[in-house]
Amino acid sequence: MPNTTKANEYPGLTRSRGSRFTRRQFLKLALSAGVVLIGGCAAGEGGGSGEDQDLIATGETVYAQNCARCHGSEGTGSGGDFPPLAGSDVVTGDPESVIEIIVDGQGSMPAFGDELDDEEIAAAASYIRNTWGNDAGVVDPAAVEALR
Repeated sequence: MPNTTKANEYPGLTRSRGSRFTRRQFLKLALSAGVVLIGGCAAGEGGGSGEDQDLIATGETVYAQNCARCHGSEGTGSGGDFPPLAGSDVVTGDPESVIEIIVDGQGSMPAFGDELDDEEIAAAASYIRNTWGNDAGVVDPAAVEALR
């Protein structure tokens, strides 16, 4: 098959109508995609390592099994006894406070330190710190272990 690529076209990439991208168009496209990806990661949209995402996914399950009946599936809470977690300064503040509350309980909230292991507590804390508009980073299971 003869090479029909012109000197200023990028080989191998074609547009939907069959014409090829020029090198300049390809570079613009690649740079635009890179800016979008970097911008999204910086804004907390899909960023984070795969391990962080796995921890948060595990946290969703732990939360659903242990926390949602009082704090709600959307983190909106239920009355004064179980405050909302969405938009909470306590949740998005010092991670040690969140760990201590989960481990030891507080007010009407029972302690989960004897029921959940370090990984599960870190996962639940990471989930609530990164869901419902919260953007506060993940909690390392080693931090949970250090605070027990």
